[in-house]
Amino acid sequence: MVDAARAEPGLGDGEATSLLAQQVRPGHPGPGELDDAVAPAVAARLREEFPRLEVYSVVDLVRFFKQRLVYFRQLSYILATMSLIVTVLLITTLLTITVNERLGEIATLRAIGIARSTVMRQVLIEGTVLTVVGAALGIVLGLGTARYLDSILTSFPGLPAAFSFFVPRRVNLATAAVVLLVTGSLAGLYPAWLAARAPIAATLRSEAT
Repeated sequence: MVDAARAEPGLGDGEATSLLAQQVRPGHPGPGELDDAVAPAVAARLREEFPRLEVYSVVDLVRFFKQRLVYFRQLSYILATMSLIVTVLLITTLLTITVNERLGEIATLRAIGIARSTVMRQVLIEGTVLTVVGAALGIVLGLGTARYLDSILTSFPGLPAAFSFFVPRRVNLATAAVVLLVTGSLAGLYPAWLAARAPIAATLRSEAT
């Protein structure tokens, strides 16, 4: 496929042409089969014969769009990294505040024989629950925002009806959910360590006074 854009008046029957699409079908290697080397050669020949035309093959267009998508991919990586950092800080802060407010309860449980591993496990479970709730709300909000932005971008004239800028995939959503879950669970390690290492006698004495 060779696309010629911004054609000058005088092409064809003398009428102004803004877009001309030419499908190249060589006689070999078989009927209906395309040779990837033919289209670029035809595009180069058209550029020489019609220097005022902008001629692109499908390969050129795909390469152009891939180069443009690199910037969006890099931006998504930056935003994802920032989101993970915010997730870690938020969950760590919330769990640390919760542990500090419940030090008396934790010390009492430790005094009656509850193991440190049980205390740590309880704090980690709380962090996991917070992560699951936050991830679910974030995914729902992200899908709604993507659909809204896609409706704005696809409203531009000239785009095909089936064209879409944001296509959610189950694999990507599952990967994001797993990464958030693992990150949020690991964020609860420090508060869990504080809860398990809290001095029993000193904590009970401070709570009593």
